[in-house]
Amino acid sequence: MQIAGTGEPFTINGTYEEIVVPERIRYRVDMGMAVTRVLIEFFQEGKRTKVVLTQDGFPNEDLCNIVSHGTDESLDRLDSILSLSAVTQGSIATAAE
Repeated sequence: MQIAGTGEPFTINGTYEEIVVPERIRYRVDMGMAVTRVLIEFFQEGKRTKVVLTQDGFPNEDLCNIVSHGTDESLDRLDSILSLSAVTQGSIATAAE
């Protein structure tokens, strides 16, 4: 990963704690300055999938806001990729919301 606007590399390490297909993924993330817990839940809504990401354990609001911004950017990119894939394949794809 890179820190937005700086181009500086940023390394994180994670450990998966639980994977329940197709319901949820739970893992811990070591960012160096904090270890957080992440839960990603998947909810089928017709032909789409609603993705709910919950992350806690931040030592301060600033780090929480930085990570939240990066997560939003990543999910927006995923949505764009899945939407483009649906167009090129001529079908409706499941997209992150």
